[in-house]
Amino acid sequence: MFSIRFFLEYFMIAPSWMRFLEMALLCACVVHPPCAAEAPPVDDSRKPNSTEQWHTDVRHGKNLFWVQNPANSSGSSRIVSIFGDPDSWVVNRTATTSYIRAPNNRWRFTGLTFNFRKRTLYWSDTGNKKIQGLVLTNDDVPFTIFDGISNGVHSLALDWLTNNIYWTDSLYNWIVMAPAVPDTTLFRIVINTDLDHPMGLVVHPFRGLLFWTDWGAVAKIEKSDTTGNSRRTIVDRDLVTPMGLALDTDGSRLYWVDRDRGTIESVDIFTSQRIIHFTVEDTQFVSLALYHVMYNY
Repeated sequence: MFSIRFFLEYFMIAPSWMRFLEMALLCACVVHPPCAAEAPPVDDSRKPNSTEQWHTDVRHGKNLFWVQNPANSSGSSRIVSIFGDPDSWVVNRTATTSYIRAPNNRWRFTGLTFNFRKRTLYWSDTGNKKIQGLVLTNDDVPFTIFDGISNGVHSLALDWLTNNIYWTDSLYNWIVMAPAVPDTTLFRIVINTDLDHPMGLVVHPFRGLLFWTDWGAVAKIEKSDTTGNSRRTIVDRDLVTPMGLALDTDGSRLYWVDRDRGTIESVDIFTSQRIIHFTVEDTQFVSLALYHVMYNY
């Protein structure tokens, strides 16, 4: 048996320099080979100088990650980590943070995902229009996977069985896939029809499924296979602004937060049984992550 602990990210009254955007619980997070396509033109003026210095003291292991971005352009974007077992630092209130800090204020981290086997953290950087990765083995130099994203990319999902990475783009209203390898020029637009502000995104590696939220004129949560086929809506009622997603791959429940309803909800991906887990007034949830606590009897 197991229980599931939620880690929530939300807008609240906080220091003005802090704005949470995306959270990812480090976990072993599948997809078909991408088709070849020409990458969009790249603005060379946005490329970082190779001499720019990074700061990171994040270690590989069990981590909870989230992004912090400043409320204005004067501060630096950073990825924050709490290392260790949540069963220890939540209960004992002994959480210690470490972080990856961008070299200058041009960087703006948004989406996060992780490949535990490869010890690699991935992020989208809408300031430099890149999707990048960092191997957490005393390697403080990130590598670029894809160059040329828009500033509407806020969610990433990794198919760690095929090593393909997906992202939603709310500016171009599409979902894109590319191989998670350095300097790829290959990508595939998986879905670009009937999307209106896609946001949250998760992949089910073992079943070859994609799930995403869309909070345009008609808010909904949809799924397809990892090539964009067999698409269907799984939730389209009582939604306002569905944001982040988290998937229980050991079970069959898809969790989401609705920013303007202040809810944390889930649906069974096979039976469509829906549950409201929490409702919190005057709170705007934007992301969540799941932590599985295993019990042996």
